[in-house]
Amino acid sequence: MQRRTLLKLAALSTISLARAQATARPQPTLSTHDTELITMDDVIIIGGSFAGLAGALQLGRARRKVTVLDIGLPRNRFAGHSHGLLGHDHKPPLDILAEARQQLARYPTIKLVSAR
Repeated sequence: MQRRTLLKLAALSTISLARAQATARPQPTLSTHDTELITMDDVIIIGGSFAGLAGALQLGRARRKVTVLDIGLPRNRFAGHSHGLLGHDHKPPLDILAEARQQLARYPTIKLVSAR
């Protein structure tokens, strides 16, 4: 059997299996209250510290709908000041995060959500 034929058969069986599973499961019904809470995002970021907010900024600039889930306890919260972050050297990390959140507020497609 040729590789191409094998790949076609694998793809067809995967599609058939997915269709069978989708039709076999009962679809959940949503109450009116539940549907009000449903939104569609392009990206959900878990963690609202430096990396999470930087990712959200780039995605927001690209007009993607982004939700950032954060519990508000960054790993460096005990540090007195940051080191090596260009433009922010020796600033307290919580001040940097506050400034980053203000910058993200300009983008209507970015939503910050407390995950507590």
